[in-house]
Amino acid sequence: MRFPLVICSHKTLIVAAADFFDGIGKLDMSAGILEVNIAHDGRAGFEWILDSEAVFFELASEGILSLNLLQRIGLKRPRERLRVAPGRQISVGEIIDRLASLQNQFEEAPNVSDLKAQLAPLAPEYILRREDMLQYFGNGTNNKE
Repeated sequence: MRFPLVICSHKTLIVAAADFFDGIGKLDMSAGILEVNIAHDGRAGFEWILDSEAVFFELASEGILSLNLLQRIGLKRPRERLRVAPGRQISVGEIIDRLASLQNQFEEAPNVSDLKAQLAPLAPEYILRREDMLQYFGNGTNNKE
């Protein structure tokens, strides 16, 4: 998985740098596991990830992890474990379908509308490429594993 990432969470998109998971969880791609703090609605809300190489990763919940002492007394948030499916290519049509029910979280961060605008001129059967994602992110200088 190459950073930056687009993460679908709670019906919006988050653009994440390499240190994104440091404060809220951990990503272990060798095991195919993402552990992330749950939100106030009782779940992490992460659905899928699209990386800067245009590789798509579906996420599936494996449930809330057992609470440790700090989580029980409210000093830390509980975590949800998500299984990261093997990466695959994705077509413009499929990603546009996935974006249909999403909204920008803030006016200052129009991640959903920006990605929709970027994809709009492309044919639905077109397979996203690294160059498309780098254009979305603005350049290719921030990519890390």
